[in-house]
Amino acid sequence: MKQCNIENCTGLVVAKGMCQKHYRRMERYGNPMVLLKSPNGEGGMQSGYFKITVNGKRIKRSVIVAEKMIGGKLPEGAVVHHIDGNKINDDPANLIICKNNSDHMLLHQKEKALRECGHADWYRCHICGIYSPLEEIKHYKNQSSYHPQCERNRSKERRTNRRINLAGGQDGLSN
Repeated sequence: MKQCNIENCTGLVVAKGMCQKHYRRMERYGNPMVLLKSPNGEGGMQSGYFKITVNGKRIKRSVIVAEKMIGGKLPEGAVVHHIDGNKINDDPANLIICKNNSDHMLLHQKEKALRECGHADWYRCHICGIYSPLEEIKHYKNQSSYHPQCERNRSKERRTNRRINLAGGQDGLSN
């Protein structure tokens, strides 16, 4: 294995040419040479977001910007969404405050549908992968969506496979 690219370090590379210690520092503080937590106002990259230290806690810069936009703290459970998908573009015009993570995930689902089929309110069949309006698709409580014909075909195929497996002496439970 290779040695860490950081001068005088003998650790073995785990990611991006750095040992685990230096890689974690890079992720946490944006600099592999940082030894301590950043003082207030200092920032760096962590998990793809730019974070700033406030009272000893690392806070996403997008949260700080969103709180300035509304003139106070975000409600508990609120999530900040980046419209362009760029986690470090914290321009107020690029941020949407979602009331909870469920709404945030729904927003991502609608963005993906719009991008892939041109209709934000269409659902993707989890069997064939084709998007359709809700009238043509069955939306189940477990968040799965299927075309009724796709579900019938899949059930028929499973029954056929069970019969084949049973006839061949297998228990048919592996499918």
